[in-house]
Amino acid sequence: MFKFTQIDESRRDEYDAVVAGQPEAHVFQSYEWGEIKAWSGWMPYRFLITADDKPIGGFQVLERPIKPLGRCIFYIPCGPAADLANADLVRAIAAQVRTLAQTRKAIFVKLDPPWDDARADVKTALTAAGFQPAAEGDGGFEGIQPRCVMQLDVTGTDEEVLGRMTEKWRYNIRLAGRKGVTIRLGKTETDIDDFYRLLEVTGKRDDFLIRNVGYFKKMYEVMARRDMLRLFIADFDGKPISATIALAFSNKCWYVYGASGNEHRNVMPNHALQWAMIKWAKERDCPVYDFRGVPCDLSPAHPLHGLVRFKTGFGAYPVKYIGEYQTVYQPLFAWLHDHGMPVYTRLRKMLRR
Repeated sequence: MFKFTQIDESRRDEYDAVVAGQPEAHVFQSYEWGEIKAWSGWMPYRFLITADDKPIGGFQVLERPIKPLGRCIFYIPCGPAADLANADLVRAIAAQVRTLAQTRKAIFVKLDPPWDDARADVKTALTAAGFQPAAEGDGGFEGIQPRCVMQLDVTGTDEEVLGRMTEKWRYNIRLAGRKGVTIRLGKTETDIDDFYRLLEVTGKRDDFLIRNVGYFKKMYEVMARRDMLRLFIADFDGKPISATIALAFSNKCWYVYGASGNEHRNVMPNHALQWAMIKWAKERDCPVYDFRGVPCDLSPAHPLHGLVRFKTGFGAYPVKYIGEYQTVYQPLFAWLHDHGMPVYTRLRKMLRR
């Protein structure tokens, strides 16, 4: 009934078009995202799904080798891109992935489809196909992708979109302009270096790890040339003080990276940058602009509530996805991966010292 065809570079555009046509299409299932992940050590496998010779979906499996175990793990980021309420289709996808897992000696597969948590039919189809909800913490950030996000309706005129924001946020956007903040598109390697320097400051200030600069240069190289990425830079007094990266695919836009220095934060560059990205989403006729992750606990007591407050100030509303699901193919190796690998990694670090 369903046919799965593994595709390569020669069918890139066809694959992207089919995936982009799905109702819950996500940029992390695009051919280009697989190229970026391949640069950082993953192996992508891409499949088109047809029924009666008509394309009905597609998905991208990423393989990561676990060399100490002589095995690998699979991940289907924000996918599969198909009608996951169709139980027969989900079972067929599960069987196809299992066949690939047997060939590649995969320990398990994880997937996190961007379907609303209210979709009981999708959850039922996934569990009927052998996928089980993966364990997660309370915050919604413990998974590979955030389970809870903020999204903004960007339909209508600029004035209507601005009208969905709080008065203070509209004021901050105007204030940035009055203070002399200008927003431009980054187009050179120097611009990427400027973004990365600001990201290093952000990572140190907010205590999180960042990828190396080569990853962002590869991302720009692969996606900007296909108009799927824009680097926005806020300048003040002739110097970059804040920067963001936004991605676009199908009729959706996502804010994926933000970086800011410790100086001149009072001139509100981040508000101006968000408004620039929102306007880019509107230019692309994206009905929704996705601010990405927030904690699922939206209460003011949460330590990350400032993130929630910043995004809701633009008029964004919370969306909770169904979360991570997984199928374990090799239980013993899955246990070793979850419990033995952290010990192995710590020992290697100790020996290096």
